[in-house]
Amino acid sequence: MSRSTSHLNTAKNIISQYQADVPLSTFLRSFFAKDKKYGSKDRRSIAALCYAYYRVSHAFAGGIISDKILAGVFLTSSAASPLLEELRPDWNASISQTTQQKMQLLQLAPERLFPFNSELGAKIDQTSFDLSFLVQPKLFIRLRPHRSQSIEKKFAASNLVFERLSENCLVFENGTKVEEVLELNQDYVVQDYNSQQTIGLL
Repeated sequence: MSRSTSHLNTAKNIISQYQADVPLSTFLRSFFAKDKKYGSKDRRSIAALCYAYYRVSHAFAGGIISDKILAGVFLTSSAASPLLEELRPDWNASISQTTQQKMQLLQLAPERLFPFNSELGAKIDQTSFDLSFLVQPKLFIRLRPHRSQSIEKKFAASNLVFERLSENCLVFENGTKVEEVLELNQDYVVQDYNSQQTIGLL
């Protein structure tokens, strides 16, 4: 069995066990803590397969888990995938196409991705909103007040790459190990930019 297929089987096992009673990230940490055979690269790969599944699961209602995972990988990736090359080489050959082209290849309408389109406000572009579920969001943090000086010193000693959106809002590529430089809930909290703006208005 190849490593890619092994990761797929582990992801299927995780998805079949997950009851959504805790955040998926919490469940994944617990799952991997019980079995130390997975290295950091294995954990990242398996977790990515799980998230790919949940990004498209609603659009393929009734489908089997492995097919949903493969579709999720295809729709959310732009680089060639060893897993797709092994199991769906035709999809892998089209991996660099636009999201819309890949959706057409799967004969999948964007509105099938999100189950509550009828609840969206009139000013929201439904198609753009639906397709946003296929893109992993950035990591937004809000710096704690009165800690900017100590935080700047920590950043100066690190190689973290980030963009500053406001005095207290920083954005990183998802997966950046911010917690290795800053203290979570002391130096910063994880909070998306829209929520931070709402707090500012209040």
